Amino acid sequence: MNSSPSFNNLLNGNDSPRSSRPGTPVMVDGTKFDYTYQDPDFLVFHKGTMVNYPYYESLTDVDTFEAYEDDVCLISFLKAGRNMFRAIIHMIRHDGDPACMAFDGKVLPDVDTYLEFTDRPDAPIGTRTVDKVKQQPRPRFYATHLGYEAVPKSILEKAKIIYVAGNPKDVIVSTYFFFSSLKPFAFSGTLEDIAMSYINDKAPYTPFHKHVASFWKHRDRDNILFLTYEDTLMNCRATIDHVAKFLGKNLTDEQLDNIVSLCSFDSMRKNKKVNKTTHAQLDHSASPFIRSGTYGNWKKHFTIELNEAVDRWIKKEEHKVASDLEGFRFRCE
Repeated sequence: MNSSPSFNNLLNGNDSPRSSRPGTPVMVDGTKFDYTYQDPDFLVFHKGTMVNYPYYESLTDVDTFEAYEDDVCLISFLKAGRNMFRAIIHMIRHDGDPACMAFDGKVLPDVDTYLEFTDRPDAPIGTRTVDKVKQQPRPRFYATHLGYEAVPKSILEKAKIIYVAGNPKDVIVSTYFFFSSLKPFAFSGTLEDIAMSYINDKAPYTPFHKHVASFWKHRDRDNILFLTYEDTLMNCRATIDHVAKFLGKNLTDEQLDNIVSLCSFDSMRKNKKVNKTTHAQLDHSASPFIRSGTYGNWKKHFTIELNEAVDRWIKKEEHKVASDLEGFRFRCE
């Protein structure tokens, strides 16, 4: 498949995947979103991390968030395997009990709350995710996509942090399908547009390599467990046991079997509480929320030219963070 003329312009620096003109606000489920993906005000640079609208509106309160030593914080880059790990951690915290996957009638995102997330820009104080996390009974479980410098200091110092890295090529593909389904973003671009947003550090939570490198650099700290999505898929049971022991749990073989089974891709895809099949802000006709569950899926979607451009970007960015990323390699194949 040949690349579009617009992609060739992007590679030559003659265009941008993000417009310099204000976008058109959209209404989703009765809520007005002023800035969509193409809008220049969609992103702000916050403590080394690009954060998207409307999430950045809660960052003042996220910055001052106070963690406890029995908090568990799941951190990952966007679309790097967090959904599998949020289910794994949830089941570990419930000793592998299959009944916990009913989530007490809730959906999975309401169980591990996403610290900077807000589903509406006009959410009053007290109803935002950061407010809900503060109100959770201890021990608390929450997540964030923020880079190391943007994570609240108390979380870095006190909470048990599980960081999950995923290879950049699959992350780009998953981001494309996710953004295509996310109604408030009103994204109508191509996979090449998403790739160039990553290459130009103009996608949510970029710079990508710096995000991963900053946590890899601190992987030897007692309160940080660094994992990869790809290694987990290759040896899921061992990873689950590793996570459980990090959280102070010694699970039985039966409990481990339950978690391996119920946190598999097929089980999670069929679980409506996980796959968000009724979520008002997602268009499942564009892409299901739980989509692939494998690694190397990028090979089905990248053109030769796109792959070459992404390879050049990976090489360049790995060189920039070489000292912090020493000893680590992404598993793309």
